[in-house]
Amino acid sequence: GVRGRPAIERDSMGQQQCKWVSLPSDSAEDLGGASDDELAHCSAHAREVSKKVGALADKYGWATDPEVQQALAQTDLPSYRRILEQHRSAEPRWDETVHGTFSGDRRVQSLALGGFVFENLSVYTVLVQLLHPAIVQSHGHPPRVLDVGCGTGFLTAVLARLVAPRGGCVVAIDLFVRQVEHAKRTMTACYPELLPFVTFAVANGLDYCDPRGLPFDAIAIACQATEVPQGLVRQLAPSGRLVAPIGRPQQHEDPTGRARP
Repeated sequence: GVRGRPAIERDSMGQQQCKWVSLPSDSAEDLGGASDDELAHCSAHAREVSKKVGALADKYGWATDPEVQQALAQTDLPSYRRILEQHRSAEPRWDETVHGTFSGDRRVQSLALGGFVFENLSVYTVLVQLLHPAIVQSHGHPPRVLDVGCGTGFLTAVLARLVAPRGGCVVAIDLFVRQVEHAKRTMTACYPELLPFVTFAVANGLDYCDPRGLPFDAIAIACQATEVPQGLVRQLAPSGRLVAPIGRPQQHEDPTGRARP
């Protein structure tokens, strides 16, 4: 980014319980280099995160901060899938004037029927790593993060793990009522200790405006956009970061955001 300006990067709760692995917070080792015996003590999800981190480093030279890897590894994605599979139901408040604009998108069609969308772990890793500097360097105030298109709640929980030790908060929003319900449900069932650090709301992310007028240090956008949403850029704090998928959906890119033929 340019110094002095925000940096924009391209690139029924039931009885369900989630499992997670707690990694040493003072460890500076990259789990990508750990032995199989050491990894045997981690969950299958944590091992998968480790593999993705290692692959990103080997193939693209992409460095992942240990804190980012730990936050991803502690948030068990398979548990999220199991919970969400049990709660598939159609969007209860389909509004053609609001949602119709997106009805040609296959992902939106799936969400309207009560489905859910997970990104590849590599995408989550890159996205969170891009936002990480803005979260940890929030210039003396608790970091504020906006999660646009919170959907499953997986990314929301990862971001909450990063802001919680710093007294910050995540505002998690989604266009669909059912997706906000999903995000609340998974966090309540899996990681209720993170709930005090998250606010959920139904809102059109690209048009969202913080009701208190407070800026965000980091903004994560899940939906595809044809251009950088300037309304959200204006809500970034100094040195804040916004990460969004920009361009045509059919464009092929590597997980770090660099275009491929």
